[in-house]
Order: sequence, then structure tokens, then C-alpha cells
Amino acid sequence: MKCKNCGMQNDNDAQFCMSCGSTLKTNSSNYDYERDYPKKSSGKKIFPIIAILLVVLISLGAYIGFTVNKNNKINRLENQLASEKIDKNYKNMLDINLSLYELTKDEKYKKEAEKIQSLVGGQEEIEKAKAYINNKEFAQAYKIILKLKNSETKDQNQLDILTTDFQGSLTNFIKETNASGDFQTSKNVLNDLISIEPGNQFFTGLLSSSETGQEEVKSAQEESEKQEKAASSGKSYIGKTCYVKTEGSNVRSGPSLSDAKINSLSKGSTIYVQDYAVDNRCVVWLYCEYGWISSKNISKSKVASSQSYDYYDSYIYVKTNNSNLREGPGLSYEIIGTASAGAALYPYDKSYDDRGVAWFLTDYGWISERNLK
Repeated sequence: MKCKNCGMQNDNDAQFCMSCGSTLKTNSSNYDYERDYPKKSSGKKIFPIIAILLVVLISLGAYIGFTVNKNNKINRLENQLASEKIDKNYKNMLDINLSLYELTKDEKYKKEAEKIQSLVGGQEEIEKAKAYINNKEFAQAYKIILKLKNSETKDQNQLDILTTDFQGSLTNFIKETNASGDFQTSKNVLNDLISIEPGNQFFTGLLSSSETGQEEVKSAQEESEKQEKAASSGKSYIGKTCYVKTEGSNVRSGPSLSDAKINSLSKGSTIYVQDYAVDNRCVVWLYCEYGWISSKNISKSKVASSQSYDYYDSYIYVKTNNSNLREGPGLSYEIIGTASAGAALYPYDKSYDDRGVAWFLTDYGWISERNLK
């Protein structure tokens, strides 16, 4: 220890200077020295502790911030997933579940992603089927529909919509094709579908309808051809003198069997054809001076008369006003007209009824001898 009085260097534990005898240290100075030293040493030790605490606090803050951010991200993805479920956007649902699994490692997201993966595949198949339907490739579309029906994981609602669209498009296609007369194309399409699923009542019903429609069209075509043929035949009579070939051929008020009988012509009678008509049975009716008569009873060539004109060399005269003219020789026959008193009629034939009354055939029908002069 160095003496403050003379500067002599003494031992550290000396009380007095060996040169001048001065006191080297006091209790109070010793006390102060001893007291100051630990203060400086304690300050140096506190600093590392504070630094460590700061690092811990920063790390804890970062962890808390990371956790909060992660939870916010998870909540945001969960909300997005709920929205995508409503819209049935399986592709986005798959991506979100995979992201949630990466964040949480929760197996429920992994399982959900695996389930959605099959639905994504089903959605792609549905889009393919829609494209086939739009291209009228119904057999290809129905193969996909059957595949989806047999799938364990499928969106039943989407499949029902697809099936309804398929049936509607197929029905319209068959109707349009049949309307154009192309029944063979309709039958080919339906037979292809039936080969995929035999016994499908929807397909067999459409096929039956097509076959029925084809028969109806064929029948209509045949009917049209018959009508055209009959019309051509009817035109050939116009302006010509023709002959009755059937005894007692009925003359009617119109060109059909439903029209009233107004006269009857004997075999060999002549008529002059002024017009023609074709009824719904394709029978040609000819209009002449007596009325309408079926062409079945008319010949263009002269026909020998069945009447015996030797008995009639003059007219017969009606004596009773409003005398009935009948379709045949007897009261049981239908009245087809009347004759006024004094009318002159030419008789073509004579016949007797079961009471022995004579009846005469005239241009206007049969009249009883009791009404004649």
C-alpha cells in the first residue's frame, strides 16, 4: 500500500508507513472502499439478466403474435369454406381443407379433403356429360350418368338435375326428329340407349312413341296418296256422259253416305257429270243433274239397260197431291221425295210389294200405282 504522506510503498496489510510512520488507512476509509467495490460488481451482473428477460419477452410476444395470426387465418378459411359449401364449389373446398390441414394438422380436414376429392371428380364427370348432351351424344352422356348413380360418393342433387336435363333434351330431340320425318334416327338413338340399360321404361316409351308416329305418318301418306288418286279419277269424269251400271243406284243430296237419299237410278241410265268430290273413305262422288252418285255405280262406257221399255210407251201421271216417292217398291222403304198432282213421270221399271200393289220406278223414286191416274 502506498503512503499518502511520503509515497513509500508498504505492505497491503500495514497499519502505518514504515518510512514516516503515518497512518496508512482508517476504518472509515476501509469501510468506504469495501462498500464501493461490490456496487460496481453488482451493476455488471444485472445487465445480462435484463437482456435475457428482454429476449424472453420478445420471443413470447412473437409467439403470441404468430398464434393470433394463425388463429385469424384459420377463422378466415373456415368462413370461406362455409361459403363455398353453399355454392358447392368443390375445387375451392378441396384447396381450403388442405390449407386448414397444413395449418392445424387436424385429421378431420384431411378426411374431408379426401371425400371432396371424389366429389371434384364427380363434378368433372357432370361437366363432361353436359357437353355430350349439348352435342346430342346421348349414349355417351348416359354412360356417365349411370357411373355417377353407382358411385358411393356423389352429389345426389347435382345428379338429379343432370338426369332431368338429359331426359328433357332427349325428349325434345326425339320430337323434333320425328316431326321432320326422320324416324330412323330417333330409333337408332333410342336403341343405343336401351342397349346400355335394357328395360328402361323412359327409353322404351319414347321408342314406342316414335314407332307409332312412324306408322301414323305412313298411314297419313298412304291416305294422302289415295286421296290424290281418287281426285285424279274424279277429274276424269267431269264433262262426260256416263252410265249407271248398278240397278237402283242411290242418288244423294251430298257426296257421302251420311247425306240423304233423294233419288234412285236404274241400270243403263245416263248422267252428265258436272263435278266431283272425294269423301273420307276416298270414294269418288259424281255430281249430275239428279244429285250426287257414287262413282262405284257409274261406268264411262255404255251399259245395257235392265229395263223392259216395251211395256212403257208413255208417261204416267200423278193423281194425288204430295204423293210419296220412295227408295224402293214398298211402304217399308224410305221416303226420298214427293210428287204433285198432275206431274208426268216416266216409268223405268215396275215391281210389286208383298201386298200385291204395283210400284213404278221413275227418275225421282218409286211411286205406288194407287197415286197414279
